Amino acid sequence: IIADALVSQLSSKVSEINSAREKFGAEAYLEVVLHISCDENISTPALGFTHPTVAFLSEVGAYIDIDTYRNH
Repeated sequence: IIADALVSQLSSKVSEINSAREKFGAEAYLEVVLHISCDENISTPALGFTHPTVAFLSEVGAYIDIDTYRNH
């Protein structure tokens, strides 16, 4: 899962991320962009997050933003 790969790279940086958020008044979020085909023969993408990803996002005060787009 892509989010897990990102979290594994950032998990040791929780204090640095939180310090930067506080210092700069920044928000932390995980941006997910889904492109969904209008072709009914193509399956729609699955979306899910593992416990380590959700726990990390909580530790850094992050939220998840999901954008969806239809491909014609």
